[in-house]
Amino acid sequence: MGLHESQDSTIYELIEFILDDLIQFINVTELGKEIFPIATFFDKNDIIRTLMEEKIDFYSRSVDNKVIVNFDEDIFRYLINLEEFDINAEDKNGNTLLHAAIDQGKSEVVKFLTSYKNLEVNTKDLGGNSPLHLAIKSNNPEIVEMLLSYENINVNEKDKYGDTTLHKAIRSYNHKIIEMLLLREEIDVNEKDNQGETPLHGAVKSNRPEIVKMLLSHKNMDTKQKEIFSFLEISREDEAKTPINDGVSILGASEAESYGESLHNKDASSYSL
Repeated sequence: MGLHESQDSTIYELIEFILDDLIQFINVTELGKEIFPIATFFDKNDIIRTLMEEKIDFYSRSVDNKVIVNFDEDIFRYLINLEEFDINAEDKNGNTLLHAAIDQGKSEVVKFLTSYKNLEVNTKDLGGNSPLHLAIKSNNPEIVEMLLSYENINVNEKDKYGDTTLHKAIRSYNHKIIEMLLLREEIDVNEKDNQGETPLHGAVKSNRPEIVKMLLSHKNMDTKQKEIFSFLEISREDEAKTPINDGVSILGASEAESYGESLHNKDASSYSL
């Protein structure tokens, strides 16, 4: 056993000794708040359960939310139900419990959290990501669906790059997530990011004709975009390269609109769409 492991073992044994033999002689509230972070560090749920059984006030905000969401269910529920526990509090890394649960792929924890009416579901982390942004980036349709069912969810929230949830969904290439977002009455399909690009630009740039078609068919698609990008829609039916394919490849999506405008005044009958 190395020196570090020996020290860890000694600390753990000391905590057990205090809880077993000295608990009646000391300030248990102060003790609990000191022991809790140590017990979480050593992943000692049995120590935390002892604190619970002795009804010792041990909760401390110094513990990261990513640690809390990984507790066993009984400990997690105990903490959540403490009067002083703030379900929306951010840890030192800017993560709420909801951010942490999504990042860890804890769908059951997300389901549990979204049962609370006071949950702040649109809070952004230090990277400017809302919980819905993270769920989409993680390519997790199950959690996306849970979040979309929450009353106050903002589907048009932007991150620090100006990306909406739809921008991120386009990059995920997950049709189910894109479809769920497009079914939302309030979704803004024409919103631009910090580079001035709409979700449709992203779909064209990624060479995803099936996603382009989904966006073009949306009832709120901007008329100008719809007309221009209909010329730029990439066909795979005959596997043939057309002037439109070449235009997109050469110019890129960032200049696709100007290319489309030049085509818009020509007879489209010669193009394979």
